[in-house]
Amino acid sequence: MRSYSGKTVPDIKDGKGEFTYPDGSKYVGEWKDNKPHGMGTETYPDGSVYIGDFENGEQTGFGSFTRPSYIEQGRPFETKYVGDWYKGVRHGTGAWTFANGESFSGTWVDNIKDGHGVYTWPDGRRYEGNFSRNIINGTGVQYHVDGSRYTGNFIDGEASGFGNWKHPDGREYEGEWLNNKFHGEGTYISETGEVLKGNFIKGVRQ
Repeated sequence: MRSYSGKTVPDIKDGKGEFTYPDGSKYVGEWKDNKPHGMGTETYPDGSVYIGDFENGEQTGFGSFTRPSYIEQGRPFETKYVGDWYKGVRHGTGAWTFANGESFSGTWVDNIKDGHGVYTWPDGRRYEGNFSRNIINGTGVQYHVDGSRYTGNFIDGEASGFGNWKHPDGREYEGEWLNNKFHGEGTYISETGEVLKGNFIKGVRQ
């Protein structure tokens, strides 16, 4: 394997080689027509590492990207993405895990969450459904740590529109929502089985 460093990419027509860029980034792997092409590893000055496919000098195909986040009690915590890439951005299907325990697995478009996916919060809440522009939008199911779940429509990350909420103790509400509250026509069933139908405003039956 040949090794190079400098301001311009050297003459590595085909095969394997490594190159160190002026900013300290380093590429080791396969080349074609003087560009990274095929399998390779690229490391960055901040310690981030990409391992995967390259096409015409750009991260395209399948690969993993790991970024060191912080150190707590001498232990490094990382964020990591594993999945599809296109011209250097997350694009396709992939999973991103965060240092604080959050994770997203699903569809990416131009580096943002867009399409179907599963998002998990550090406290254990989980959402499965549609995303738009990095935000929960459309239909989906959100599972809460108390065992309850909401199935229905979301707008900008909140239950809004028509949906159904169920709790393990027997409580249930089905109807209209606004900003995570019962709002509009709906039916509420209490834990004792009492049924309340009518109009709700900000969670309170009128």
